[in-house]
Amino acid sequence: MAIKKTLLIFMVFIGIIAIFSIKNVIETNQTIKEVLTKKETILDESQFIFNPIFEKNGSNNELKILVEITSYMNPEILQFNYKEQSLIEFGNIILQPTKWTILEQSKYKVIGQLTFELNKRVEQFKLKLFTYSDHEIHWN
Repeated sequence: MAIKKTLLIFMVFIGIIAIFSIKNVIETNQTIKEVLTKKETILDESQFIFNPIFEKNGSNNELKILVEITSYMNPEILQFNYKEQSLIEFGNIILQPTKWTILEQSKYKVIGQLTFELNKRVEQFKLKLFTYSDHEIHWN
């Protein structure tokens, strides 16, 4: 009888450990997205709209900035490689994007996404763009 009780207690203990292990695996695979403040501005006679999203997936942290550029006066600005012409700055850290992905493009408009890999969530940062002149867009 004592063996059955010991075996039952052992099985319950193993079951509890299994439940917590599965819960931790599920929690680490969840993607958390936080949409930050949208910014809209005119740079070099072109309309820029920035929609940043902070994304956390397990230990990976990314800042993705959806960029919509409309330009009738300078349509060549739509052809720039913004991976090479942008960076973010927070504190003493300066990062270039890891990707510039064009999602949609027409004669006078381009929609793309800048992706920055981060070590942690940042509260304040500024995006620097280098087009015909230098520009800074701040998020506080």
